Amino acid sequence: MLSSYLSNFNPRLGSRLLLVTLFLSGILAVAFLDKYTHTIEEAVLEEAVLEKVLQEEIQQEKVLQEEALLEEQETQLVEQHEAYQKESLQAESDFQIAVDPIYWSDVPNFSHLSSEHRKQQFVAFMLPMILHVNDELLELRELVDQAADQENLAELLKLAKRYRYKFNTTNIETLRDDIKHRINIVPVSIALAQAAIESGWGTSRFAIDGNALFGQWAWSKDAGIQPAEGQFENVVVRSFNSPLESVRAYMHNLNSHPAYGSFRNVRASKPYDIQAMVNTLELYSQERQIYTEKLFQLILTNDFKDYDEAILASR
Repeated sequence: MLSSYLSNFNPRLGSRLLLVTLFLSGILAVAFLDKYTHTIEEAVLEEAVLEKVLQEEIQQEKVLQEEALLEEQETQLVEQHEAYQKESLQAESDFQIAVDPIYWSDVPNFSHLSSEHRKQQFVAFMLPMILHVNDELLELRELVDQAADQENLAELLKLAKRYRYKFNTTNIETLRDDIKHRINIVPVSIALAQAAIESGWGTSRFAIDGNALFGQWAWSKDAGIQPAEGQFENVVVRSFNSPLESVRAYMHNLNSHPAYGSFRNVRASKPYDIQAMVNTLELYSQERQIYTEKLFQLILTNDFKDYDEAILASR
């Protein structure tokens, strides 16, 4: 029977059967691979969704922790401020407001707070950074003295260039005095008031999206955020990687830019005359005198002068 089957076997038909078999096997294989690939894609997509949800939960937890920490800072600062105001009524009080050195990677969300609450939290947020950068400037002044004492002219000239001081002398003592005239602290009350005005108490889009707290301009489109309305096409509000960087840039601006030479001259007189210093900042804003009047009024209304002697607490 087998021999009869083989004798009647048509090779052409066998080839066709083989091709059909291979074709069907291919279809099954493709279907299997497609289903397998689809399953993998679904698993990858599901994993990506879970990862996104997890990251959102982590971010939300971080925000909640930061809000709680900022509220704690605010409470401590309010208590210290009240204590300072009571102590300051005494003739020989040496009470100082001391704040914890806590710095934020980005500007927190202040927009959901009431006006008074927002102001208090903004001050609690800004104060450690202002004090920190002022401490850095005091340390830099010490480096100037060290360089001068060691007659290190190269170091002095490097600092002079960094602070845009156009020197016409190589006299060590003259360089020491002139460089230190530029490298000095910015009174806390003025820095707080300017940050409040320029950032809308931390709620402007420049502050939220770019950590820009002092409305500093830049002349390159990739350096910051373009205002909705601007006089110049290429002018942007400069962005920063962190709020602390914004504070550093602001103080460097007041200490180095030719427009603020009068500010530095008035600052050289002790004790500080805050109103006189504020009056020299007309060029900081297009509003000129209106701006300086607004700035000083903000300092008075919010008792910002009370923070001029504040210090960073050691932790």
